[in-house]
Amino acid sequence: MNKNKWIEYALSQGMESVEIYQSLSTQKEITWFSGQMDTFVSSHVLGTMIRGIVDGNMASMALEDTDDDKMEEVISSLIKQAKTVTTREKDSLRKPEKTEEVVKEKEFVKPSMDQIKQTLELIEKKCLAYDPRVTQVSYLSFEEAMGTREITNSYGVQVNDEDYM
Repeated sequence: MNKNKWIEYALSQGMESVEIYQSLSTQKEITWFSGQMDTFVSSHVLGTMIRGIVDGNMASMALEDTDDDKMEEVISSLIKQAKTVTTREKDSLRKPEKTEEVVKEKEFVKPSMDQIKQTLELIEKKCLAYDPRVTQVSYLSFEEAMGTREITNSYGVQVNDEDYM
């Protein structure tokens, strides 16, 4: 998605202002059972929300397909939606503000797949060796997730952040 292209097009079609919010989440989960990897699940989800103001009224739309080929259709639909809003209060988007960059003290180091497997195998062995009555470890898992968010609008706001979990 070329966000600047979308914003320029929306403004050229009569929107007063427009904003694009995107979030990307990626996740990896591994479960371990009886000395081997039992499951491996990986996901990558991009969510996009576009909102715009026409005649002081805001409309928003969630998008699954952010292909630039859909731009005209989406913007047209958003304008029609905004024109159906009937309210006395006028909406607005945030303009750029002075902000301070937040520096995160911690840095997440992603372990390799071999390191994850070795660690899960070691934990299972230690659990089994702890007491002879322990005959099986029913559940071991590793989960890694990362999320990023970005807001871009027609007033020049462009902010983003990311989290590792």
